[in-house]
Amino acid sequence: MKRALWIAAALLTCTLGCRDGETYLQRERIFVDAEAVAAAGGELPVETIGAETRYVFRGHPSAHVLATFGTKISASEQFEKRIQLPEALGAPSRVVTDGRFMYRGRAHPVPQKVRTLKPEGERLTLEVKVVFPPRSAGERVPILVRATVLPESDRGSYQTQAVPIPPGARLEFGYGVLELARDQGPVEFLLEVCSDGACEELFRSTLDPLESPPEGGSGWRDEVVSLSRWAGREASLRLSTTRLRDDAGGFSLPVWSTPTLYKTGLRRDGDVNLILISLDTLRADHLNSYGYPLETAPFLEEAFAKGGTVVEQLEAAAATTAPAHMTAFTGLNPSAHGVKAGQLRELVPGAVTVAEQFRAHGFRTGAVTENAALMIDRGFGRGFDAYLEDKSPTVFLPRGQIELMFRRARSWLERNGDKRFFLFLHTYQVHYPYAPPADYAELFADLPEGRKPPVSLPAEFDPRLYDREIRFTDDRLREFYAVLEELGLDENTLVVVTSDHGEEFGEHGFIGHGPTLFSEITHVPLMLRGPGIPEGRRVAGPLGQIGLAPTLLDLTGVPPLPSAKGRSFAPELLGEGSEPEAPEPVFSESWVPSGLALDLRRLTRSIPALSVRLGDRRLVRYGQSPGTDYHYFDLGQDPLEQRDLYPEKAAEAADLRALLDAYLSEREAERVELELGAAAPPADAPSPHEIDPDQAAKLRALGYVD
Repeated sequence: MKRALWIAAALLTCTLGCRDGETYLQRERIFVDAEAVAAAGGELPVETIGAETRYVFRGHPSAHVLATFGTKISASEQFEKRIQLPEALGAPSRVVTDGRFMYRGRAHPVPQKVRTLKPEGERLTLEVKVVFPPRSAGERVPILVRATVLPESDRGSYQTQAVPIPPGARLEFGYGVLELARDQGPVEFLLEVCSDGACEELFRSTLDPLESPPEGGSGWRDEVVSLSRWAGREASLRLSTTRLRDDAGGFSLPVWSTPTLYKTGLRRDGDVNLILISLDTLRADHLNSYGYPLETAPFLEEAFAKGGTVVEQLEAAAATTAPAHMTAFTGLNPSAHGVKAGQLRELVPGAVTVAEQFRAHGFRTGAVTENAALMIDRGFGRGFDAYLEDKSPTVFLPRGQIELMFRRARSWLERNGDKRFFLFLHTYQVHYPYAPPADYAELFADLPEGRKPPVSLPAEFDPRLYDREIRFTDDRLREFYAVLEELGLDENTLVVVTSDHGEEFGEHGFIGHGPTLFSEITHVPLMLRGPGIPEGRRVAGPLGQIGLAPTLLDLTGVPPLPSAKGRSFAPELLGEGSEPEAPEPVFSESWVPSGLALDLRRLTRSIPALSVRLGDRRLVRYGQSPGTDYHYFDLGQDPLEQRDLYPEKAAEAADLRALLDAYLSEREAERVELELGAAAPPADAPSPHEIDPDQAAKLRALGYVD
């Protein structure tokens, strides 16, 4: 609750001081429905149209009402159940239900249906029926059904609080109709400005959901209108919608993405934008900027290693995508923020993300991701004005996904480049399965000496395919940077390129990533280029992902996260002040119990797996007492971690062992501290992080679930 109230209060008014230099759009106010925010415990409502989720002025309450992950199909080839409606949805008279079930590796829709609710005792109930394909009796399937509250009327009207309108003010907003109402007819959207007791029409449009933009558009419509006529006066907005088709039982689900008031400001030299690019599964030692003998990433070498700053040793906080990214977003270790591999928990309520902090301090925030592990329901969407996910069923196929991601990023920048912004970009392009385009097939025919994998490595895991994917990605990065130059954003934008974790090619008996914490998994790149970043500088480290969010805020002049435990390493990047006198411990985690061996058998590891690095010393611990397994390495003498020193030098590693033995209890204390003051959900509330069968298919294809 403390986090939610802080965010809601910060967004009601956020005015920045004047800027010296070029002009840009300065956010004056985000209009929110205070009643809806209060009803949601201080959380701003969000809605999704197409692939894009946005904050909205007022949403349509919805919740999972059924989530089964092993339902045995009966002889009748259907599933029927009477369900009590969650209290969180209130007491509506009608809902529309829809969902998905997974059958033989494919997701199938549960057709949507409008349902009139029946009281049963003191609670409203609805009947859910799912019909399965013929000859499916006896099989087990996961089912997920969601209920969305329907409005009582085809007309809706909401009025905002009156605020002063500054000179040169403009209003930006979006609007659309949720896809559940796609076939329910056109809707008229009307926006009026009300001042001195009178309202004047500012914008009117009729939207037919069946005529929404084709692929390449999100389904949202965006508008910019001038408020100059009302400058110097107090005015409010009245947002109205009317469904135009008159048929009994029909409905619509119109939404306005949060109207935002901007004025012209002046930019100071330090007022930079930020683009954070995550190249999933990219291990640092396969980049020529990190000493790899092959030229896998010439653009990164030219633009970032020579034209910017490189952190030579950045340690991943986890061996899988979701927990590592959430550490980078929050400045918390995985066992503190709660997002772990194999455990579909969401971000702890008391944590504040870097996107929330940027948004609360005037930045326009956007994200373009390839979905799967970075599910919005797990907290990754917190703080983003727009969270755009690749929801295509082929998201796990590498070819083309990075190009789509950068096209969508360009579109977002064209709409928002005139503001101070934070943009997060994420791609699985380098992730298995590796399928570089055919015109890259001649690259890297021979692997460098000392880098050749075991002969038993399956051909589909050939590191040359991985290297070609890196080169393909590097070429797309070069093109994207040219877009920044074309849009005039390169001079005032800090660009940061990193990864969540690496990849193993049999160096220690495993393939891929997940159960182990060797350097090929934990050593990830961090490269920065932009205003104020020294050219050609290299920072030794080791540093941890837990410090990334504090560092990004520090570099952009934004106050630190109130909940982060990581330390900003901006001074080391900028060459300011002295580096820490003694190395700091850097931790990594894994909660994945098994992975692929060289012969594709499943090998197991005891969990949790924990690692601590202190300077050049690393200790890894698998499992918990009894039966705890320790491995100790001297990375200065043995960078490939081929010699386990623990059997002979256990006493020398005693300080590291003490750190690992206390680690879980310390992170649990941090998690509990964050949860204090947060409102507890009702005991019967449906889980907010149940996995959609479509997402399950993507996670399975990426190797994250069995």
